[in-house]
Amino acid sequence: MKKWIASFFKSFKYAITGITDTLRKQRNLRIDFIFGSIILLICLFLPLSVGEILWVVFSIVMVIVFEMLNSLLEELMDLLYPYINEKVRIVKDLAAGIVLVVAVFAAVVGILIILRHLFGIDKIFGVLFLLLFLIALFSFSKKGVKDEKNKSDDM
Repeated sequence: MKKWIASFFKSFKYAITGITDTLRKQRNLRIDFIFGSIILLICLFLPLSVGEILWVVFSIVMVIVFEMLNSLLEELMDLLYPYINEKVRIVKDLAAGIVLVVAVFAAVVGILIILRHLFGIDKIFGVLFLLLFLIALFSFSKKGVKDEKNKSDDM
């Protein structure tokens, strides 16, 4: 039984070491933790329902988890492919894009819940923010398609 307990606590030590190492190395993760902590502190002083608090906490945790997964993927790709590789760039960009989508989701949750309580902002602003993000994303993707077409025409 003692061996099981020691092993159990050792696994926590490894997990905490992984988090602290990543925090030391990854600036974006530190930023996520700082903003998440600030938002949670703000939530303490707002009259939020349990459901609203859960949505805010869920959003913060999702951003942190996906940022850590992005870091993990980047480390693995750098380990497996230490040389410049176009496929590696695509994988890393996709992982960063996933973090961006989750961060925008968290921002929408923040606009819909926190800013509404702080400033009385109507919930339509959260929807408008998401719509603007999607429009910007679509316009960037159209530019990328044109760039790829021009690149293939040059060859």
